[in-house]
Amino acid sequence: MIILGVDPGVTGAMAFVDGNHVISIIDHDTWCNAHDAARELYHLLDGFYKPEIVVIEAQHARPARDKNGKVVQGIASTWNYAEHYGILLGVLTQYEVSVHKVNPAVWKANMHLDRDKEKSLNLARKLFPTNAHDMFKLKKHHGRAEAALIAYYGVRFLPLPVKRRVL
Repeated sequence: MIILGVDPGVTGAMAFVDGNHVISIIDHDTWCNAHDAARELYHLLDGFYKPEIVVIEAQHARPARDKNGKVVQGIASTWNYAEHYGILLGVLTQYEVSVHKVNPAVWKANMHLDRDKEKSLNLARKLFPTNAHDMFKLKKHHGRAEAALIAYYGVRFLPLPVKRRVL
């Protein structure tokens, strides 16, 4: 069963996961800065696997803050982030499968993670060892790791569709 996990944002990614294997990764910077980002993403996904469910990290209207509570994201950045999140949700409907939104605090708590991106990278390397060397090698790959972990969360904690046999 192929699950698509999505970590939104410019440094995020989409991970197509089948069991304990990441079969493909799409970094968001490959499409989100394009002039027509929605069309770019649509055509990019057209050539990939069809997932049975999509799990995306839910986003809400609130200022981004650092560890000390200082606002670190301005209005223009917030607008771009929200626009790309909307594009993701819209384009992902092409799959005609359930799209589950999961709050970051929920999936991270269930995976025993916090805001530390290094912990996400280490867990992804542990859960997906065949992909660890290539896909989660660098610190900047934290979006890839979190996308794969969001998909893994979907496998472990969400009700998955039941395949019915035809007699």
